[in-house]
Amino acid sequence: MRGSAHPGLDRSAVLAALRPPRRVLPSEWVGDNRRLTRDSSPEPGPFRLDRTPYWREPLDKFADPFVRKITAVTATQVGKTDGLMANTVGWAVDVDPAPGVYGMPRDPDIAYLLRERFRKSFEVSPGFRRHLDPASWISLTDQVMSFDTMPLYFLSAASPAALASKPARYAWLDEVDKWPRFSGREADPVSLILERTKNFHDRKIVQCSTPTLKSGYIWVEFEASQRHEYWVPCAHCGRYQLLTWNHLKFSETERDPKRIEDERLAWCECEHCHGRIGDTQKPAMLLGGRWVPEGCEIDASGNLVGEVVPASHVGYHLSAIYSPWVTFSQIVAEFLRSKDAPEKLMNWRNSWMAEPWEERGASLSDEQLLVHVGNYERGTVPTAVQVLTAAVDVHDPGHPFRVVVRGWGHAEESFLVVEAEAESWQAVEELVCVREYPRTSGGERLRVVMAGIDARYRTNEVYEFCRAWSEIVRPVFGQPGYRMSAPFKPSVIDYHPRKGRVVRNGLVIWHVNTDYYKDKLLALMSQPVPTDPGYFWLCSGVTDGYAKEMAAEHRVPKADRHGRTRMVWEVKYRGVGNHAWDAEVYDLAIADMAGALNLPRQDGAWSADIAPHRGEEGEPFVRRGGGWWDATR
Repeated sequence: MRGSAHPGLDRSAVLAALRPPRRVLPSEWVGDNRRLTRDSSPEPGPFRLDRTPYWREPLDKFADPFVRKITAVTATQVGKTDGLMANTVGWAVDVDPAPGVYGMPRDPDIAYLLRERFRKSFEVSPGFRRHLDPASWISLTDQVMSFDTMPLYFLSAASPAALASKPARYAWLDEVDKWPRFSGREADPVSLILERTKNFHDRKIVQCSTPTLKSGYIWVEFEASQRHEYWVPCAHCGRYQLLTWNHLKFSETERDPKRIEDERLAWCECEHCHGRIGDTQKPAMLLGGRWVPEGCEIDASGNLVGEVVPASHVGYHLSAIYSPWVTFSQIVAEFLRSKDAPEKLMNWRNSWMAEPWEERGASLSDEQLLVHVGNYERGTVPTAVQVLTAAVDVHDPGHPFRVVVRGWGHAEESFLVVEAEAESWQAVEELVCVREYPRTSGGERLRVVMAGIDARYRTNEVYEFCRAWSEIVRPVFGQPGYRMSAPFKPSVIDYHPRKGRVVRNGLVIWHVNTDYYKDKLLALMSQPVPTDPGYFWLCSGVTDGYAKEMAAEHRVPKADRHGRTRMVWEVKYRGVGNHAWDAEVYDLAIADMAGALNLPRQDGAWSADIAPHRGEEGEPFVRRGGGWWDATR
């Protein structure tokens, strides 16, 4: 056997010395290298993963050579900016540097992130501080952070030229569902940024956002990834479960959001032992939690059961239920505040549950609406009615006017008295201003106390008619909700031709927030049984045309060119008129102006006598399902 040239040298020690040092994982790096300031975090000091342990695995996936893309669908207030985005930026700067781009929806978002979040935190964090020159490392004008290891460019999704000019190995896409779909004639902003990384075989892409719609970018990407959900052990029985909205409980008799939030009256219930879990038990549960990929399960000991297939694209979903800074009662209170307004409910679902919005029941079919027909004749007034109002939808000459007359009772209960097409202004005058409508019993006759006429078309004719009947009729003009903060507001249109002063007792046009009243009208139409407050009655003999026009619109989410999503009302099908719907919307606004939505209960005024018999065993009405938000709980 040949002897060693260096008999005193330990071969294993030589190999160990030549072996490259183990690269520190991001979850190990943050403890010694990240600091949070009082200006940027509610918990200043060293970054503590034991507060948000759910970020440990996504952080380490950033260092996994097999993983190319990380998608995080999150609620707000779960710490994703500091926990995932800033920490992976810091690890890249300190451990594995390469050019990077950080994309955000708008320039003001970048300015805030640079000035208030990253700058203050990075300057006190050792992992960043050793790589920067405090005098010149950041340029708010050029939107760049220059470290001695790598540049980090901040790009606005609204600037396509900038998006297309920065080659980068790393790409961070923040709040990507708020990005505009397209930037002028360029491709969509996401594609422009990802194009910058394609020449790097070891590229890393991190994309985070609260979701908007199921068709939104972040949810589509999450669906295409290897999806992970965070499971935690029960504080009582120790069995693992995924926390969802169905786990949150509160008293069925308590519906005051402020009291629920202030007194912390909500709790989380274990799906196995039904134990009551409080907010103080949440941190320990989070520490024991594990990310479970699709196709796998987790046993009572916290071990994954099933094959974990390596994936280059991993996705993570996290709701506000897991946030250490949000209580169970805050989530419940926010739901109660939001449940009756579609846009607020959409925000709650997106920003609190981290779930995409799915529009459910945003309209009624004409068949569902006809179930509201009562046992009283067209043109007669039930005993529960205290006030009559009317509205007229106007279109171009040659088209008939659509007239509705509706009676109002206690608690917003209403009764259709007349729906008709009027061929002339004389016919409108007779239906709205002249006719007296008889009670179904007792011999009393009622006249319309206030009416509104749509002034969008045939405007001068509308003004002339309203001046002739100024004590009863007022012109109305519909406006979308984003242009109005109030349900309605008046605007003077009569001014002295020479002096420019307002003419006393001149004509006033009333601007109506149509989104507000359409939402309210749909809620009233969705009341399932006649005994519910605000029931929406139809007279017998109502025409099929009226029913179809009342079901002609629905409320759908739409993204504008800036990527912002709002709920809008649209006609379902081309060629289907919505004239009766518009008239009922205006009539609801007129009833509000007349104070008819706050009428007191009157003795002897009862609507049970007009309720049709439906169903079996004395059930007066067949329940057709809840309102437009009923699938939420």
